[in-house]
Amino acid sequence: MITWTQVTTLALRLPGVELSTSYRRPSVKVRKKMFACCGKQDDHFVLLLSIDEKHALLENHPTMFFQTPHYEKSGAVLVRYETADQDLVEVLLQRAWQQRASTAQRAQFELDLRRRVGCPRD
Repeated sequence: MITWTQVTTLALRLPGVELSTSYRRPSVKVRKKMFACCGKQDDHFVLLLSIDEKHALLENHPTMFFQTPHYEKSGAVLVRYETADQDLVEVLLQRAWQQRASTAQRAQFELDLRRRVGCPRD
């Protein structure tokens, strides 16, 4: 289980992320590009990934992820708060962020990650 507050806390760990709104709903953005937002209903949030990632998630984790006809042709996947796995959500937030972050932001994230785990620079 996860809450929107936990989603935003995880997202705000990534470089350049800001709390914002999208379609009058709370969202997180990088470079003014939304990568997650609250859903239309209180039981889920929307995560923007690639279409291939979305299809894999829907197939492998049907109790956690779903879609509506509105999102069928996009990479957006709906994530149920009740059945969400926080570790998987964190990884997916990073993937969504990487697709919208600048090259410099991605490089800074990699450098910070290496420092946290004690890896030398290449």
